[in-house]
Amino acid sequence: MQTPKVLVYSTIPVQRSGGAYETDSRWAMDIGTQAAFHSVKLLCPVQKCTAADLAVLSSRIEVIDWQRANFDRLVKEVDLLQLPGNFGWRMSRTARRLLRLAKRHGKPTFLGISSNRARTAWLNRRKGLIGTAKGLLRWLDVRTSQRFLARRSSGVFVVGRGIKNLGRPNPNIHVSTASWIDSRDIFERPASRSPPIRICCAARLEPMKGIDLGVHAVGELASVCGALLFDIVGDGPERSLLEEAVERAGIHPITRFLGQLAYPGEFLSYLRSVDFVLLTNLNDEQPRVIFDAISQGCLPICPDSSPYRALGLDERLLYDRGRPDRAAAAILRFISMDDHERRNIESSLRSLEHDPVSMKRIRSS
Repeated sequence: MQTPKVLVYSTIPVQRSGGAYETDSRWAMDIGTQAAFHSVKLLCPVQKCTAADLAVLSSRIEVIDWQRANFDRLVKEVDLLQLPGNFGWRMSRTARRLLRLAKRHGKPTFLGISSNRARTAWLNRRKGLIGTAKGLLRWLDVRTSQRFLARRSSGVFVVGRGIKNLGRPNPNIHVSTASWIDSRDIFERPASRSPPIRICCAARLEPMKGIDLGVHAVGELASVCGALLFDIVGDGPERSLLEEAVERAGIHPITRFLGQLAYPGEFLSYLRSVDFVLLTNLNDEQPRVIFDAISQGCLPICPDSSPYRALGLDERLLYDRGRPDRAAAAILRFISMDDHERRNIESSLRSLEHDPVSMKRIRSS
């Protein structure tokens, strides 16, 4: 059977580095995994990358500068197209052009939606009437573009069950999992753990990620727990506000802002020192950090929203989304839990690591 030729259009830039190309490390991992299964032509901007963490693209991927490409010829040469569905109308201009060419040449097109950018725009809106108006317009812009592309594509794949509705009205929707963890990355942690208790939040520092909820939760825990340490991993526009929140919560002595850690190596290595990864996302996305946490033996404390419930997590790992007091109570429950009960929950997470249905992206080498 001949390997399918896929044209992947992406707005994520790549840059030349010697005889190879570099790009954002997470995207390099994602597209590199695709290239292991089919022939990939990557149509994207070729320019200097601003991502803090770069990785070399697989040599199997043919990079094509979208500013110099012959779109019609490219579409003729491939078997199918993959287009991004996360953007507003103007940013989706090239995707619409490729979609028209695919229709002309009878090539199937699949739309990928990895996050709810429309709701993110609303959650990240500035206060006041102008901020509300801009947030609403941005929401409408993204959703209009998504619906237009989804209606005309052969199928849609979304990341996590929480954003499945974004693929409508297309009837052919596939729900994928937000993890590319390799079996070699799974860390078997010793059963015994010594104090202090280490908690971390890892995300881009913006309102939608809800990191301030983690600060409040740790503030509550600090008043009843002795040896406790808290790390915030990531960068973003809310850092100074979060630093102020840490001061107000009185947890400055036990809190570190670690910035962006290189992915996957540095970040996964760091997680091996962490007991709890507290996820505080206010959106309906399925962040890959939950799978990163499980793979390194951490206990993920998650909002009780559909992308987490769909994984079949133990109910004791879930808390009411947006409620720092409930998040603190969930962690406290595990701290006071007897070893046998805790090992049972950890065992259920280890089985999830190897479950080809729930975490099909955790694969054998």
